[in-house]
Amino acid sequence: MIRAALDYAARGFRVLPLEPGGKTPLASLVRHGSHQASDDESVIAYWWSQAPAANVGVRCDDLCVIDLDTREDGEAKWIAIRRGRDLPVGPVARTATGGVHLLFRRPGFSCVGKLATGVDVLTGFRYFVAAPSVRAEGRYRWEVSLDAVQIPEAPAWLAEMVKRPEPPPVPRIEITDDTDTRAKRARAYLRRLGPAIEGSGGEPHTFYAAQVLVRGFALDRGTAWSLLAEWNASCVPPWPEQRLRRKLDQAIEHGRMTLGALLENRRAA
Repeated sequence: MIRAALDYAARGFRVLPLEPGGKTPLASLVRHGSHQASDDESVIAYWWSQAPAANVGVRCDDLCVIDLDTREDGEAKWIAIRRGRDLPVGPVARTATGGVHLLFRRPGFSCVGKLATGVDVLTGFRYFVAAPSVRAEGRYRWEVSLDAVQIPEAPAWLAEMVKRPEPPPVPRIEITDDTDTRAKRARAYLRRLGPAIEGSGGEPHTFYAAQVLVRGFALDRGTAWSLLAEWNASCVPPWPEQRLRRKLDQAIEHGRMTLGALLENRRAA
């Protein structure tokens, strides 16, 4: 495992130790998960000296990894998504459960976290479990190795597909809308907005969601917190409560989203 970790680092990737036999960051060594991923040989040597059987995680950073989960019919869904369009030859890995990792260069914009159930898009601070990591179901292995081919750019059709769309416009609210009505509309808006994905613009995405609640829909702190916490359950990964509350506080105190719809309606009245 240490030889593999050092080899990935030599190729310019940042790695992190995962639970032996698992895919979760080894908390005793990397308390902050992928945020502590490193390409420093001395750091990596120390980690695996403390946990020689630790699996190897590779942080995506400038990669766009298409992660196909066969347990959720990911390969079949990927075939349907691809629709026979050209795909450049690049590194391909097989996961312990029979899934597939396809490696591309990350496009120069924020990406969505998922194309379909079983078809995840890993970028930024997200990571993938890399060969020769092992789990009870089997071993991770390269089918087309990093030595065999270079990591290609994502084709134009795929880049367009993974591009995170601009947030939908915040609907106007009426003076007559009571809190329950505004909260119901805000919940629907958050579903349209979609979850925050770590490493794919998750931080500003969450701040935007908080601003939408307290400014776009003019909700009080308690109602806004309830909806934000509910939405947070869909985020990848969910924000710790303390950090999420701080986002809400910042939106209330420093957010720059205007209360346009509300104020326009009040002026008109």
